[in-house]
Amino acid sequence: MLIRNAPTNYTQSESNDLLSLYVAGLSAVALFFWLLTLLLIGLYALGNFQSFLDETLLSLLRGARITAPLSMLFALWFQVGVLARAVVRRRGLVSGSLVAVFIGAGSAMAALIVSFLLILFLPGV
Repeated sequence: MLIRNAPTNYTQSESNDLLSLYVAGLSAVALFFWLLTLLLIGLYALGNFQSFLDETLLSLLRGARITAPLSMLFALWFQVGVLARAVVRRRGLVSGSLVAVFIGAGSAMAALIVSFLLILFLPGV
C-alpha cells in the first residue's frame, strides 16, 4: 500500500474536529434559544390579538425574558468559539462570526422588546 499524503499529526486534526463540533453545538443552542424567544414573542402578539388571558400573556413574556439572555450568552460563547477556531486554523471565518453577531444582536433586541412589554404590562415588575 502506498500512502504518501496521510496526515502524520493526528492530535491537531482531532483537536480541530472537537473545536468544530464545539462551535457547531454552540451555534445550534444559540439558534434554538433565539428561535424560542421569537416564538414566545410571536405567541404574545398573537395572544393580544386573540385575547388570551392576562396570566398566559405574562407567562409568555416571562419565558421570553429568560430565553433572550440565554440566547445572548450562547451567542457570545459561539463568537468566542469561532474566533478560537479561526486562530487554530490560521484563517478567518467571517460567516460564522456574522452569524454569531446576528444572533446576539437579535437576542439583545428581543430582550429589550420583552422588557419594554413587561414594563407596559405590569408597572411593578
